[in-house]
Amino acid sequence: MTNAPVRLFRQEVIDHNKNVWLGKITLISRIPAWVIALFSLFVLVAFLLFLIFGSFIRRVNVAGEAIIYPHPVEVFAAYPGIVEKSFIEVGSRVNKGQKLYQIDMSRVTSSGNASQKDVETISQQLAKNQDVINKLTASKQETITNLKHQLDYYQKAYQQSRSVLADSLLATSDMEKTLSEYSRYIKSGLITKDQLNNQRYMYQQQQSVYNNLYAQNTGNALQLINIQSEIAVKSAEFDNQISQSESQRESLKREYSDAEVKGGLVITSPMEGKIESMVVTEGQMVNTGDTMVQIAREQSRAAYLVFWLPNDALPFVRPGEPVNVRYDAFPFEKFGQFPAEVVSVSSIPASVHELNSYKNSPLNSDRTHIASYYKTIVKLDRETLSYADGELNVSSGMKAQATFFLESRPLYQWMLSPLYKINHSMTGPLSE
Repeated sequence: MTNAPVRLFRQEVIDHNKNVWLGKITLISRIPAWVIALFSLFVLVAFLLFLIFGSFIRRVNVAGEAIIYPHPVEVFAAYPGIVEKSFIEVGSRVNKGQKLYQIDMSRVTSSGNASQKDVETISQQLAKNQDVINKLTASKQETITNLKHQLDYYQKAYQQSRSVLADSLLATSDMEKTLSEYSRYIKSGLITKDQLNNQRYMYQQQQSVYNNLYAQNTGNALQLINIQSEIAVKSAEFDNQISQSESQRESLKREYSDAEVKGGLVITSPMEGKIESMVVTEGQMVNTGDTMVQIAREQSRAAYLVFWLPNDALPFVRPGEPVNVRYDAFPFEKFGQFPAEVVSVSSIPASVHELNSYKNSPLNSDRTHIASYYKTIVKLDRETLSYADGELNVSSGMKAQATFFLESRPLYQWMLSPLYKINHSMTGPLSE
């Protein structure tokens, strides 16, 4: 049997002495426990009240641009060429029909200026065509005058033959009565048969004269009709030839205008107004359809903003609601935001053509993103900004950002929105 070592101290005493240097833990608090509990309850109640009665307004930032009503008028180049001369300056006022630019569109070949030669050739053709028209007009007048003289002559002859025919008819009637009396006389034995035959012969001669006069009078009447018809026919023929020549002249005039245009074109102002901006300058090449100048109307103008609302913002934006506006040209860190008011909101999505007509539309910003957008017009409260003893004006096409304020909900609804989505996903078919 082995002898176990004898220990002077118990194991518990040894473990206690190992940890005694750490000291005894003592919790000392000057704030009573009930105060801490009451403060915790207050914080919890305040947080719950904040969740219940506090609200959050959802907002959306939308890009847009400024527009001016009435819109500035853009003058385009109708033909390609080089700006030879400018008659205007930015800020100057112009009248309707006033010259703006002169464009050189002439073509020069080895034989000289082709456009100028075309103009000279067509000008000569116009002169010849006018000479032909003048000759046709003179020939028409001379021919119609001669025919009218013939008509007057035959009218006089017709009147004279008609009068002679009436006298001949009267004489023939008298001789017919005399011949009847001679027939009675021979039965009574007052005259001889030779006298009767002689009277009958004279009556036949008079009747022959009457027939000749009648044929002559009828011929004069027919000649009158023929001359009148010839006057109408000749007049129509000359008018037709003159009309053809005039049509040819109009065609030559159009060719002359085109030839002049090919040589040089003058751009004029379509309205009265103020030169807002000059896109091209002297010596610059322009193509067909290029914008050359913008003219603003002199009448009172109003500045608006056009924004494009997405689908999820449409139900919450109404006319009359306030909007915060920021301009890219006037950084809001320095100039701040500006108040505005919604004027109108379209009820149908904007078409692709309408979106393309605005430089800052979502379609032009990101063509890969396809969605429906609704045109929203916003009226500015202020169209000018004061800065450094001067004014900054809002101009057409200026890029802007707007904050639209949408629905307002209590905070707890925003926190529980995932539960609403779960509830919506679990709902079955609706009965109503």
